[in-house]
Formats: sequence, C-alpha cells, structure tokens
Amino acid sequence: MWWFVLTFIGGLAVGRRNLVPTALLRRIHLVINVCLAFLIFVLGYELGANRHLVQSLPWLGYRAFVIALFSMAGSVLFGMVTARWLWKENPAQSTPAVEETRVIRPSAILHLPTLILSMLVIGGVVGWFTAGTVPLPGIVQNTAFALMLGGIGVEIGADPRFWTHIQQASWRMFLFPFNAVFGSLVGGLLATLLIRGHLLDNLAAAAGLGWYSLAAVLVNQLSGPEPGTVAFLANVMREMLGFLIIPILNRFFWTPGAVALGAATTMDTTLPLFRHGSSGGTGVVYAFVNGVLVSALVPLLIPLVLKL
Repeated sequence: MWWFVLTFIGGLAVGRRNLVPTALLRRIHLVINVCLAFLIFVLGYELGANRHLVQSLPWLGYRAFVIALFSMAGSVLFGMVTARWLWKENPAQSTPAVEETRVIRPSAILHLPTLILSMLVIGGVVGWFTAGTVPLPGIVQNTAFALMLGGIGVEIGADPRFWTHIQQASWRMFLFPFNAVFGSLVGGLLATLLIRGHLLDNLAAAAGLGWYSLAAVLVNQLSGPEPGTVAFLANVMREMLGFLIIPILNRFFWTPGAVALGAATTMDTTLPLFRHGSSGGTGVVYAFVNGVLVSALVPLLIPLVLKL
C-alpha cells in the first residue's frame, strides 16, 4: 500500500521541481490515459469473470446508492455546521481568479466517461466469455498503476496554479475541504449500518469523493472487483446527483453545504453551478480551492482507509 502513496507523492515532487522534460510533460496525459483504460478493463474483466458478482449487480448498485446518499449527506451536514467559522463572505482579493482558471486535475482521468464505460463493458464481456482463464499478470497491473499514479502526481505538481492556490488560500479555505472528507467518511460509516459489506470497503467508496475513475481503480487494486465496482458506482452517482442537488442548496443559501457535497468535482465539472449561487464570487472561489485540495487528498486517502 505504501508504495502507492509514495509513488503519488514522488510524482508531485518531480513535477514541482520541473524534472520532467517539457515534451514528455505534454504527453504524460496519454500515459495516464492508457494506464487508466487498461486498469478499468481489468476491473471489468474481473467483474465479468465472476458470475456471482454479475448476478449481484442490482444489489451492488443499491449498496453504492446508499453509500452515495449518506456520504453526500455527511458532507453537506459538516459543511453547514462549520460554515459559521470557516466561511468568509468576502474572500481576499489576492485569491486567484477562478473564472479564468482551467482544470488542474488531469483531464485524462476526469473527462473520459465514454472511454471508462467502454473499457469496463469490454472487460466485462471478455471476462464473461473466457471465464477468467486469460492471465493478467500482477506485475503488469502494478506497473500500470504506478505509472498512472506517478503521472497524476507529476501533472498536478508541474502546474504552478496548484501551488499558487495552495499558497494564497486563506486558512478558512484550506480547512473547509476537510468538511467534505470527514463528512463523507462519517456517511460511509453510517451507511454500513444499513447495508452489508466490509466497513473499510464502504469507507473507501465514500473516500472517492466524486472522483469515480480513480476510486474504482484504487479500490479494485487494493480490495478486489466487488468493492471496486461499488466505489465506481457510488462516485458516479455522487457526481450525477450533485448536478441536481447543488443548485437547490445554492438557491436556499446553503452554498457551504453545496461546496462540501461537490467535493472533488467542484474544481471542474460542478464549478459552473456556483457562478450564480447565493454567495456569488465567494462560492466560486471556495468551490475551486475545495476541489483542488480534495482532489489531491483522494489518491492518499483511499489507500490509507483500506489499510487501517
């Protein structure tokens, strides 16, 4: 487990020090993309090869739905409870303009739902018809996983905007993202009271915080295809439900809860939802910084949760 964490941190350090040639850095997203596609294929393959898991998909979907609801509710609750202390209506003018900032989180990981679903389905079909008889060496999977995590770290670390936002964020903005993390984990814990499944697997799904592709790969590698499938579905549901719930929370002046609910998605896919919220520019700034910090925590949090 620790080499997963160290690989990501090492990638951050390499990117921060600009040790990767510019020509390679521009293409590193392709490496991440290929590794992600392969690992999602492996998840689908292991799922399809297991007849019991295929038959259990309705139950796994229900389990994922409960985890998604409880993790979202936990994030909203902690976001609202702590808003009085951590939410400042007029952020410092030195805070970078998020309206003009592009996504920092690797696009190869976040905006390829078609690729992800396609590889999952293809892997499932291959696994079903071969009954899992085609060997997938562990060293190949581990190598792809290391390249993907290292590449994510390098892309994040090499983007100066990431460090700029970390340095210029006020202490309130720096602490507020932990509402999303802590609340989501509490929600995952409570969800376990209603559904079957290993506690740590449920917590890992909740720790995905909306980053469904990375959550699926991490949990599958560390815990197996069943928990990986639940993590994938739970975080897809969290992002989709976020598009419906965040505007409602904004409308009723619950923007802090909306930011916490959006978690890792608030720096890209759900960020536009905060542009016309009740807090105006404040909501956009908090949302973006929240997404940056939560996204940086996810690759570290899931392995830590599963190895408690």
